[in-house]
Amino acid sequence: MRRQITNLRSQHSDNLLVTSRLNRFLVKIAFLSEPKDAAHARHLQSEFARMLRTVDEMVSRGRSTKPRPK
Repeated sequence: MRRQITNLRSQHSDNLLVTSRLNRFLVKIAFLSEPKDAAHARHLQSEFARMLRTVDEMVSRGRSTKPRPK
């Protein structure tokens, strides 16, 4: 999961809103090793899916905070 998030962050490195969101999610999961049980695994997968949907929505709106060249 961490590799997927890091890869996604690299793909959208020009979008500060997306990278910020992904960085916050990485901090949330930084100290996790393995899910405690099946319910915890489902919860983590659900949070991951929700974060991916949020990033997709942000990207589809085309909102980028990349500075415009002068």
